[in-house]
Amino acid sequence: MSALKAGRHEDIAGSMAAAIEAAMDDEWQHAHGEALPGIGQEDRLILFKAIARGVLGYLAAHQSDIGTTTADVTGGGTHSHTLQFEVTDP
Repeated sequence: MSALKAGRHEDIAGSMAAAIEAAMDDEWQHAHGEALPGIGQEDRLILFKAIARGVLGYLAAHQSDIGTTTADVTGGGTHSHTLQFEVTDP
């Protein structure tokens, strides 16, 4: 199992922060018909990294609170699943 990567400081390759940046660029292009401007990029990346770190940090701290599936199995009884993941850079 590989760890989820929020993105931190200069290391955002393959991270949630990079995915947020790509989604922002896509939405901007759709709404404005042009690429996301370079002005404000540093501040946007700070925001995206903070959001990603906050979300993944919160989820990691509350893994046991996240509902998972329980299914009936043949022969009686139940089979349940637990959620486990690791964050590389909370």
